[in-house]
Amino acid sequence: MIQPYYQDSAVRIFHGDCRDVLPQIETADHWIFDPPYSQWTHEKQWIGAALTSDGKPRVSTAHKELGFAPLSAELRAEICVEAARRCRRWMLAFCDLESIFYWRQSVVTSGLDYVRCAIWDKVDSAPQFTGDRPAASAEAIICAHPKGAKRWNSGGKRNVYRHAVNGGTGAKPHPSTKPEPLMCELIADFTDPGDLILDPFMGSGTTLVAAKRLGRQAIGIELEEKYCAIAAQRLSQGALDLFASDQVGEDRPA
Repeated sequence: MIQPYYQDSAVRIFHGDCRDVLPQIETADHWIFDPPYSQWTHEKQWIGAALTSDGKPRVSTAHKELGFAPLSAELRAEICVEAARRCRRWMLAFCDLESIFYWRQSVVTSGLDYVRCAIWDKVDSAPQFTGDRPAASAEAIICAHPKGAKRWNSGGKRNVYRHAVNGGTGAKPHPSTKPEPLMCELIADFTDPGDLILDPFMGSGTTLVAAKRLGRQAIGIELEEKYCAIAAQRLSQGALDLFASDQVGEDRPA
């Protein structure tokens, strides 16, 4: 049986491939996660969009090295199947807008209900440096649920979440760190105190930090040990506010 990389009264971290770890841990109330970008976003938006005709970067800051492979169709399908088996209520998955249709296909094929797509509006996102097309300033949040009655905590609230990406100072702990206020708002809307939240693509642990802050239980799984270490530091006693905003409602990044 796999042993936690880190554990406290609210959270557990497991180091490994989520496909290997998931069969060894319990069912969770909710899955909330940000998997790797799709092939389109990984190659075209991050690497190709700001290149000149001869392949050289038009703007040096736009040519980024993400450090991880794009999400494959096979892994997307596997994750949805596992969520259908092991998630009691909400599955929330971040993705680029171009991948909404593919996620919907995987969700429906797995037996889950595709409920809706929410939007993260990145209020401080960068412009399109090439100037030849609209900038990508939003991400989708796939909202899926087992078949049957559904419930969340926010009544008729609209499905757009507006949070800054880069409101704080210093380097991000992970290339695609999500703002803690965004994760806190999602967790408050979709989950209840004491619920168990699973993040199978934990990264630097922002979902777990937000869950712990709001009185939920959480499990994180991460392939890269260096990010497990960062997440453990953030979650350890006296370090919960590392990389975080002072106020949950502030639009500052985790």
